[in-house]
Amino acid sequence: MNSYASHWTKEELLIYTLIYCANADHNESMVETNFIKSKIQHSNYNILKAEFEKDNPFTRIQKIKEAFENNDYSAHEKEDFFDIMRELFLVDRKYSSKEQSLFQSIVNIIED
Repeated sequence: MNSYASHWTKEELLIYTLIYCANADHNESMVETNFIKSKIQHSNYNILKAEFEKDNPFTRIQKIKEAFENNDYSAHEKEDFFDIMRELFLVDRKYSSKEQSLFQSIVNIIED
């Protein structure tokens, strides 16, 4: 079995996940990019974006899942994580069925 786990901080995991979400429609808008960058305190967006771009879809979701498992999230922190994802999906005032499906998939994977 492959291990996709990284040593991401919670912030790095959030940023990578937001990049993943912003690309649900295969088009990360400038509004979405700016939103993601507004959530950064210590992480490097460009490094995480480059990693995201080199990863295939399966690897991306495995990294998110394993990194989430490797960080200790309280119920409150999980809800905050999901709230920020929802904010991203709504930042462009469109919440497509693809985005809704992706959100639910990530919730299911994390809650599994």
